Amino acid sequence: MDKLNKNDFRFKKILEIANSFDGMMAPLAVGLFDSFLKKQKDIGIGGDCIEFGVYRGKSASVIAHNMNKGETLHLVDVADYPEIEKLQKIWPDSVFTKSKSEELFKSIEFTDTLDGNIRFSHHDASHFFTNVRDELTGILPQMKNGGIVVLDDFNNNFSQVIAGYFYHKFVLKSDLEILLISSNKAYLCSKADFPEYEAFIIDELMDKLDNLDLTSQLVRSENHELHRAFHIRPRTSDMPIRYGENIYGDRFYRTQK
Repeated sequence: MDKLNKNDFRFKKILEIANSFDGMMAPLAVGLFDSFLKKQKDIGIGGDCIEFGVYRGKSASVIAHNMNKGETLHLVDVADYPEIEKLQKIWPDSVFTKSKSEELFKSIEFTDTLDGNIRFSHHDASHFFTNVRDELTGILPQMKNGGIVVLDDFNNNFSQVIAGYFYHKFVLKSDLEILLISSNKAYLCSKADFPEYEAFIIDELMDKLDNLDLTSQLVRSENHELHRAFHIRPRTSDMPIRYGENIYGDRFYRTQK
């Protein structure tokens, strides 16, 4: 079995296990989680991962498959929803905390546990403006260099998630910027880490998704210093791989100088 087939088999297993948990997570989101987590491993970024709003554990199972020796998967929810024993079969060092995230960040014991060692943080809790603002404020000091923050329900009915992020960025002067938007999730990284992940998206990600049968189109219609995010969406046979390249050329699909 060649490398491509091994990767394909691995992803199908991850997707199958994710689908055994109740909840909502599209295959493309599973592929993006897996791709970014694998990229972190490839470039030597280690550390713990955390999820706020676990429900049964569908998205947490994808993260659990990408944990490395010595790392902890922190799971936070307001109720005893997560199938924690099932998640611990995937990654034994999965730890559940029952709490509202806004209250949890007030706990010195909790923040000391994180110890600035988070490399991947998924936010899928209440989606209220204050919840998003306060979670971002709380998690930012805990993120390692090369860390990824994912906001759920960014592009659908919960417009306050968008407002919470932009308040955090432009009013609170956050260092986090949007790297990519896909379906209902936004992937964020620090300004310093943007060039590394930008190159990954332009040079590698689309092929990786195609190889997983997640045929997608890459979109970037402006490359402004204050907003240079990409968008990824499903691609049909009549769509180019890069939106607008036939009109604007490749200037929106170049890495930063």
